[in-house]
Amino acid sequence: MPIQTPHRGPLQHAVKQDMPCVGPHKGRDRPMCWRISCDPGFDLPGDDEGPPGSRYTVTFTPGQVKRLTWEKIDEKPEPPKDTGVYQLLGSWSEFEPVDMSSDPSRPGLYFAEAQCSGSSMQFHFLRNEDHSQNICPVVEGRGYGSLYSAVAPVGHQSPGRYWNIDAEDGEVYRIELYRSPEDFSDLSVSWHKVSGK
Repeated sequence: MPIQTPHRGPLQHAVKQDMPCVGPHKGRDRPMCWRISCDPGFDLPGDDEGPPGSRYTVTFTPGQVKRLTWEKIDEKPEPPKDTGVYQLLGSWSEFEPVDMSSDPSRPGLYFAEAQCSGSSMQFHFLRNEDHSQNICPVVEGRGYGSLYSAVAPVGHQSPGRYWNIDAEDGEVYRIELYRSPEDFSDLSVSWHKVSGK
């Protein structure tokens, strides 16, 4: 029989350190998490900022008032490595995540093939099946991006934004996501038809 482990977490999602902490309890449907943003201008304290590869010491202090804090370790960051797994979520599969393959000939390139089951294809990506690490096009409000749309930084766009392919039923497309190993902010998305009408 599955056993639920006690859960400790913040009262709100993606909060800064030293905010009220609750638990242990059974948890919620949507996990509540702290966020060390690392990115400048993320509307969180500036001392969180750090380039990829930065390391932090995280401290949990139990007691009647529980606290979680962190501090950036003041050292030269090691060259970062992206160890994540990327998923493609599309309208043809009711947005169930499917792991993408990596291209050994081009580090940072991930791809998957998908077959259109209607008159168009909408999709976006996740990293490590984590919805706080979604990858979407830069569009106004909820809507569709195109082959020429910019890619928002990982986790910086709320759900409801997708790329759209004007495909026909039965056509198969190879969809590619590229994230530069040297600069994680360098993201691009492309696709091309591999078979069909």
